[in-house]
Amino acid sequence: MVHHENWNQTFEKVFHHREIGSCNQRVYTIKNRDDFKSEEPMIDEEYEVVIITSELIDKNPNTPFLRNTINEYWTSIEQFLEKGIGFCVVYKKQIVSVCFSGFVFNDIQ
Repeated sequence: MVHHENWNQTFEKVFHHREIGSCNQRVYTIKNRDDFKSEEPMIDEEYEVVIITSELIDKNPNTPFLRNTINEYWTSIEQFLEKGIGFCVVYKKQIVSVCFSGFVFNDIQ
């Protein structure tokens, strides 16, 4: 997807009072989720990959880390849980890695 060349100028005008930056983004899609599972990488048994749920957010010892990370991208945790998706790697009951959708556009996360 390519945006119009004047789009950056529009952002700069609208947010002239704020310091803004830019970055490149990559969007990945999974055409067949069953294929994705068959290629899941092997990890040490002490690590567990878990989906981000309200229970994980409420009960994990380093919930502030997870909440802060999600809140950098989403308006609220509730909005993320309703529209987003994410996974954590947990090691000895601590979240050590996070991967989640930073936004949703139509059916793209």
